[in-house]
Amino acid sequence: MAYTFKELSPDTYQVEDHTIIKDGNGNWISNPPIEKPSLQRAFLNYTKNL
Repeated sequence: MAYTFKELSPDTYQVEDHTIIKDGNGNWISNPPIEKPSLQRAFLNYTKNL
């Protein structure tokens, strides 16, 4: 399944009902946490390529 990541601002993205931000330590955090395995893989691949 293809997921569409929408950039809300630099280092802030949204996919489905999740907001993904980069914290001060450079770690990507999803709120709420991602539990769906296919979305977790898409999230990891997307953030790796940023």
